[in-house]
Amino acid sequence: MKLIDPTTGQTYNTIGIARKKPFPEGMEFHFLFKDLTRYLLSRDLQLTGADHRVMFALINHVGWENRIDVTLDTLCEELGMKKPHVSTSIKKLVNADIVEKIPGETDPRRWHYRFNPHFLWKGSVKSWEETMNTKMNVTSLSGKKKQKLEPIS
Repeated sequence: MKLIDPTTGQTYNTIGIARKKPFPEGMEFHFLFKDLTRYLLSRDLQLTGADHRVMFALINHVGWENRIDVTLDTLCEELGMKKPHVSTSIKKLVNADIVEKIPGETDPRRWHYRFNPHFLWKGSVKSWEETMNTKMNVTSLSGKKKQKLEPIS
């Protein structure tokens, strides 16, 4: 399945599931873009196995519009890791632009996390397009140490 950014024409390859019947109760899915795996493989992000475990645990807790709805205590318990290690892994994922740190909607002094919508999306296609078109909401994939992610042809 391909999603196309209407303003830039950039194509995102993804896996989509089409069903005539509704999903069984409690079952969810989201789009996981191939760009994530390509990004992980093509960059020297220096992520450890523990960092990847934390990333997949965060994917498991992705809420609507990519908000990560889990506490640090819950992650530590699920992964059998100590708080400083999980916290360090989350910081690495933020520095690698895989996870974004965003101010809270009700209290801008509190910070929340969400997955970069270039890599993963849980929500409607319309809200994904709006998020991708709102420059303030999408982390740029270019920076001092990072290279710009190129569209898949």
